[in-house]
Amino acid sequence: DILSSIRESLHENNFSPGIGQEVLLSLQRLMNKFCSLLSMNEWQIILEIIQCCYYGCRQWMLTLQIHQRKETDILDVWFDSGVSWNAVLKQRGIKYPASLYLEGSDQHRGWFQTSLIPSMALHNKAPYEKVLTHGFVLDHNGKAMHKSLGNVVSPHDVINKYGADILRLWVSLADYTEDIRLSEEILGTAIDTYRKLRNTIRYGLGNLFDYNPKKHKISSDNLTEMDKYMLNKLDTLITDVKKSYDGYQFRKAVRQITDFCILDLSSFLLDSSKDRLYTLGTDAPERRSAQTVLDEIVKTILLLLAPVLSFTTEEAWQELKKLPCGKDLEESIFLAKIPQKASYHAGTDIEDKWDKIRAIRLKVLKALEEAREKKIIGSSSAAKVLFKTNDTETKKFLESTLPLWSEVAIISEALISDTHSDNPLEVEVLNAEGDKCDRCWRWHKDVGENKEHPDVCGRCLNVIKKEKSLT
Repeated sequence: DILSSIRESLHENNFSPGIGQEVLLSLQRLMNKFCSLLSMNEWQIILEIIQCCYYGCRQWMLTLQIHQRKETDILDVWFDSGVSWNAVLKQRGIKYPASLYLEGSDQHRGWFQTSLIPSMALHNKAPYEKVLTHGFVLDHNGKAMHKSLGNVVSPHDVINKYGADILRLWVSLADYTEDIRLSEEILGTAIDTYRKLRNTIRYGLGNLFDYNPKKHKISSDNLTEMDKYMLNKLDTLITDVKKSYDGYQFRKAVRQITDFCILDLSSFLLDSSKDRLYTLGTDAPERRSAQTVLDEIVKTILLLLAPVLSFTTEEAWQELKKLPCGKDLEESIFLAKIPQKASYHAGTDIEDKWDKIRAIRLKVLKALEEAREKKIIGSSSAAKVLFKTNDTETKKFLESTLPLWSEVAIISEALISDTHSDNPLEVEVLNAEGDKCDRCWRWHKDVGENKEHPDVCGRCLNVIKKEKSLT
């Protein structure tokens, strides 16, 4: 029968959150207590109201007479909205069923149900493939907003004060499956997140000013290991964010992008790459490697954020188009497609290695901070780090990665102590030997050896000479 068909169709549809499916199913079970009249011939109906004694419910019901004139008066607002799929989709030749029905959680007993019944009666299928429901906006105390209470937060006021993207970001960060609270204080979280995302994008754009992929792009095989590792991370991010968007989990998507920008970019790649971006020669392979990966990351982050930060990402996209690396971009970010994956995946060996490096790096950074508090060093670049371990495998790993630590931890030198340790890993921070180079800020023993450039180290002196010979 029709009710059984309706219940079967509900099991075939997707609901977000999943509780929506059970709510609609429970409402359909209650249909046995009521009498409902469904149209058997699209629009060519006349409606006669009679009293129903079915099950002793004494409810009003509708009966049909087929092939009569089309009624033009409104019988019931729910019936009119419930057949909107016919006027909006079928009569216009647009895809039917609709990809998504979106409304508040109170519409399980309203629009979602009154749309479902006529569609099942006429075409034996639901008018939607997916149903997404959301809660309602409340004030910071969880109360409904009313002008009389003076607790209304106007969207226009938020937009005028902070911009539309802050409002969009707040919505995206909210758990829309429940009622959502809004106040100036709550908006602060969205504002802080926005600043972090915007600063990351701005930093990336600033370091691509002289990068032209047609001339400077480094092939995947020749990228530094750190850069290969970051493309692995980017590949995972793309997969995760696309999955979140496909499931309408906007909060999760924004968190994934934000965590990547803060933890993987700002706190790791961008921090650790400052030396090669700023102090190596213009065309040094290590510098161009960093720019190659940074170019892909910035463009991908903008595309992933575009559904949420529409205005900011479009603005950044237009700035990117002014750079050599953006000359061939689409006219608007909304004409470009989110990539399916990163351009390169290095495999699990590199990822496991660098995950371990980052875990050790956290211990190094903690030791450096403690040394700063004790006034042993000023900045991390003035430090020499001494690793101590009683574990053979850890010692082998440190020996194999020793040349990386100056860049990874932004220090001047790293050594492995032969002194016995009672722990798997200890980190001791000492003052670096030599003097501070005014150009790279690292401490080197050869600073002052060159009389023409007594304030720079030998490495920086070679860069200066090479750059001069190119001008």
